Amino acid sequence: MQLQKTKRSLLRTLLTGSFTAGLILSLTIGLTGCVTQRDRRSIVVIRDLKVPLRWIMKSAAYALPGGIRASSENRRVFKSKYIDLNGNRWDVLSKSLNRAYIEIAILGDLRPYIVEVSAIVEERASDSPLDQDFKRAGSSRPLAERIAKRMENYLEDRRKSQNLIDDFRAF
Repeated sequence: MQLQKTKRSLLRTLLTGSFTAGLILSLTIGLTGCVTQRDRRSIVVIRDLKVPLRWIMKSAAYALPGGIRASSENRRVFKSKYIDLNGNRWDVLSKSLNRAYIEIAILGDLRPYIVEVSAIVEERASDSPLDQDFKRAGSSRPLAERIAKRMENYLEDRRKSQNLIDDFRAF
């Protein structure tokens, strides 16, 4: 009888302990996942692009001010060189406390594609212009909207001037 009571109390302790540990683990995972997530309201989405993927990649390269700084291995995510908040190239020696970069992500493996454009703003860690340490400060929806509009205009012009023979790739 005493052994049975001991087993029950041990089982009760293990269950409440594992429940508490599971709760703490799930809260930790949930909270750390929320920290890295971007603000979805600042992302501009271009939907239903029924043009070739190559055109979208070219429009991204055209729309990025200053050109491409980095791209993903599959060339679906592009990051621009650093720019100021007006969309002009950012000078390394500038005394500006803020800089930004554009990130364009092409989603989907078949047509129609979805493109997400976001502008990430960084601020200088200290007031010294010699300090090159920046930290993320937020995002700029108006800047992302301008870049998305440039992409849409490029794709519209490309559609108008489409040449079937030049765009055909045999191999």
